[in-house]
This record gives sequence, structure tokens and C-alpha cells, in this order.
Amino acid sequence: MSKPHLTSWGMFLLLCTAGIAFLDGAAKPAAGDDPHISYLPVIVQNRPPYPYYLPVVVQNRPRYPYVLQPGSPTYLSNFLNTAGCNWFGIVGRAFGLDGNPVINLTVHLEGGGINTDVLTGTGPSALGPGGYEITISDHPIDTTDTYRIQLRNNSGNLLSDIYSIRTYGDCPRNLVLVNFVATRSLPMDTPTPAPTLPTQASPTPTFALPNTPTPTHVP
Repeated sequence: MSKPHLTSWGMFLLLCTAGIAFLDGAAKPAAGDDPHISYLPVIVQNRPPYPYYLPVVVQNRPRYPYVLQPGSPTYLSNFLNTAGCNWFGIVGRAFGLDGNPVINLTVHLEGGGINTDVLTGTGPSALGPGGYEITISDHPIDTTDTYRIQLRNNSGNLLSDIYSIRTYGDCPRNLVLVNFVATRSLPMDTPTPAPTLPTQASPTPTFALPNTPTPTHVP
């Protein structure tokens, strides 16, 4: 008696069924997967209609053009002034795509009874060009999810996410260094048009034709 054997089509069906079972159980998105990856069902034409899932990258860049610099926040002892431990605040800078400090951006801080805005470039010289300083208290404070910081432009448009800044109640960490870095170029603000003076309608010019004699006919 001849041994049973699979035709090419039968072998293909067997392999597809096994492969789809594996993909269906292993490749579907699970809770906690990367939110930047989407799984789309794909059906291959002229094949049994078994959908399988392929990862498709739909977005892979920050929502806003600025993010916290890697390593921020950094905790240091106060070096900006002579107050020592009798000072507590957040300082830093914002850097463009070229790595240079950017001035005249708004740093917004809120929480713990504080709601304030400062401009980059107005901080003490010890921070370097483009620095900002926000004094919070005359002593270090230990907090979690109290202070929230965000970068904006002078038109109020958001340039970064809101970041919660952990702080500590000891002197070696009473200066919190928070830097921002650009990840892409900024759209230019629409300039405010310069005011124009109202124009008065000029009178319509009139043109007088010279008097011409009435033609006469000589008989």
C-alpha cells in the first residue's frame, strides 16, 4: 500500500495554518506594547484568507518640538548666589537644533502655590547665555508631582509637554537644573502686520478740453 503524501497545495495549506496560528497568538498587540506601533491585518491575495498582523510604525517623534535634555533634571548645591541652603529653585537653559542657547522662550512653572513665567536669557550669568532662574523658596522642599514645568513661546503656544519635577529637602540638591533641547525646527510665528494709516480717497481728476471754434462753411 502506498504511503499517503501531501500535494504541494496541501503542504502550503498546512504551513499557512501553522504560521497563522503562531502569528495570531504571538504578534497581536498586548497591553503595555509600544504606543507608537500599530498592528494592521493584511490579507495576501490568491491565498487562503487568513489575516496576519504586521507592525507598522505610525509615529516616532515627540509631540512637541522641545523635550527635556537627557539627564534633566539634575540636582546640585546652590552655586548661583551666596544664600547657600537658604535658597531653593529651578534653573536651566533651552538649546536649539544647532546646540546653541535660545533666548526669549517662556518657561512656565506651576504648583505648590506658584504660577509663574520667566524668559530664557534673563537668568544670572553663572548659568551661561540663555539661562533662566525661578526661585521657589528660602529652603529646600521635598516634593513629588508638585511642581510642573513647560516651555512655551511668547505667543503662548506650547513648545514642550508638561513635566513633573521631583525635588528634595536637602542642601546638596536645592538647585534643580532643568534644560530643554529642540528635536525639530520651530514653525515661525505669524508676524503681526504693522498698522497702516487710513488713506483718503483722492478726488477723481477732471480734464478740461480747450475751447475750439465752431467750424463754418464757405459757400
